Amino acid sequence: MATQHAFCINPCFSQLWNVNAILTAKIKSRYQACCTTNLTLKTVMSGSARYATPRSIHTVEPGSYLVLNQHQFYELDILKSTNTETLAIFFEPRFVEQAIAARSTDAMRLLDDPDESPGQTAPFVEALQTFQGGIARSIRRIARQLKADPTGESWLEDEFYAIGASLPSAHQQAREQWQRIPSVRNSTQKELYRRLAHARDYAYSCFQEELTVQRLASIAKLSPFHFHRGFRQAFGVTPNHFLRERRLQVACKLLKETDMPVTHICLAVGFSSLGSFSALFRNHFGVSPSSWRTQQD
Repeated sequence: MATQHAFCINPCFSQLWNVNAILTAKIKSRYQACCTTNLTLKTVMSGSARYATPRSIHTVEPGSYLVLNQHQFYELDILKSTNTETLAIFFEPRFVEQAIAARSTDAMRLLDDPDESPGQTAPFVEALQTFQGGIARSIRRIARQLKADPTGESWLEDEFYAIGASLPSAHQQAREQWQRIPSVRNSTQKELYRRLAHARDYAYSCFQEELTVQRLASIAKLSPFHFHRGFRQAFGVTPNHFLRERRLQVACKLLKETDMPVTHICLAVGFSSLGSFSALFRNHFGVSPSSWRTQQD
């Protein structure tokens, strides 16, 4: 007998294990939670949400998403100052596996046995991904549809089939990065990429900490030399370059959106020297932090 799929919006927590569901929330104060999840896509429409797993910490912001695999434990932390709107898409067990099977199984076999149980698929890579392709289109459509018809009666089922079919492309974005790493075997490339991505996402999320190549390498469970070489091969920049860019990105946001003194911003984003921060900022943007802030008015 064919599986009877169920679809709903904002169900009670106990239902999440057995349905395809969308959970939305607008959070204006500090919020913390922890749980074990089904296969889930996490994103935000505004603000930011930090997901901590046993392997790393991932900060999801508008334009990015995180896929957590079935039975993954995580802790969620949303700061009170971020005014965050979350969007989480939960998939019932085997739903995405069936979508993958429909794309990869021979057409004649599907005709002969349309209800054949799909095999177990490889876990999704636990790493931040940017909006691209079908997933981006599906997420943006869902966000629009939620505003136009919050009940989902006219669109929910169609969108779940669309995003279920698009979700395997999350593998593709990661695959393009891990295939840049020279290796004899694909499985070795993939495992190395997983470790590098855990360290990259940690640096992205915890930029204010004192992070060195050795510290990030320990998060990736690699030697510093192996980590430094692999990071540059996978992501096109060195770990320190990635960290500097992230810190400058956050500094610009704080300069534009707050009245914090430049010295406080310098320390808040992880720099220990105002002189070094100002010199780096000027070298990158051509003006001092204070001048850049004035230009934004």
